[in-house]
Amino acid sequence: AIIDRWQELENEVNKPKSFEEVMKDALLLADQKVKELENKIALDKPKVEFADAVGNAWDSILIRDFCKILNDNWINIWQNRLYSWLRSNWYLMRDNRPYQNFIKYFSVKEKIIQTVSWDRIVLTTYINWAGQAFFHEKLKSDFSN
Repeated sequence: AIIDRWQELENEVNKPKSFEEVMKDALLLADQKVKELENKIALDKPKVEFADAVGNAWDSILIRDFCKILNDNWINIWQNRLYSWLRSNWYLMRDNRPYQNFIKYFSVKEKIIQTVSWDRIVLTTYINWAGQAFFHEKLKSDFSN
């Protein structure tokens, strides 16, 4: 009985299908593939929006320049407001240096200003590409039109 059933199932699998059945199967497979691709597009949408927003700015840029990029993408925030937001949300200290746990989003460059009577070290905070992606998503919900 088991052998008979086995042969019966093999015959069903190997049986040539009609044109309608083949087309129906092809349509189902194509439909499934379209749904998979639509899901992938939905998952990739935030990455694509960010890539369009920052363009070729994969290096560290000034926070002022990052604000310009944000404003070009309908996120209304300017330099002073962004600095204030970053400080109030504990990303930056009072002197605009990043806290240790957020250093991965920023880079700080040091410049020495020399005069006749004194030397002064000036620290400038830049935002890197990881920070641009991170803050683009955070700010999109808070400051978009």
